[in-house]
Amino acid sequence: MVKWRVEAFLFLFATPYICPAADFYLYFEKCKITVGYLILSNESLKTFDGDGSLTACTRIAQTIRCEFEFPAGISKGYRNSDEYKVDIETPPLLVFTNANMSDYYVIDMSQHAATLITRLMDQKFAGAKVCQGTYMTESERKALEKTKKK
Repeated sequence: MVKWRVEAFLFLFATPYICPAADFYLYFEKCKITVGYLILSNESLKTFDGDGSLTACTRIAQTIRCEFEFPAGISKGYRNSDEYKVDIETPPLLVFTNANMSDYYVIDMSQHAATLITRLMDQKFAGAKVCQGTYMTESERKALEKTKKK
């Protein structure tokens, strides 16, 4: 039996708002943002907490479509979607990116772990947001939901 983390149980309550049935889900609770400001200063490199997200993904061949929502923080309520292409599929690892490679997902399906790296660019800074979270399939989500209702 797979050992589920507390985050997986919390994830069950949020997934119906994103998508009624997806192939898999990603819950990114912990995120860090590191940016380098484009000025010369001892204070030009900063790291701080970033907003996590709930993501529901559907896969068709080498294309993955994901819908994501930010349940808390500065981005609370923001929803969007994007399309990704599979770059590496060597079970249990799955790696996929969007067209401009600003989002880079790495999933270990056997460990139920996921990492997201997002590139951040602006006229005054450049950086990255790195999130770590939980991966589960639709069938695992349904099974977990059934055990929760008992």
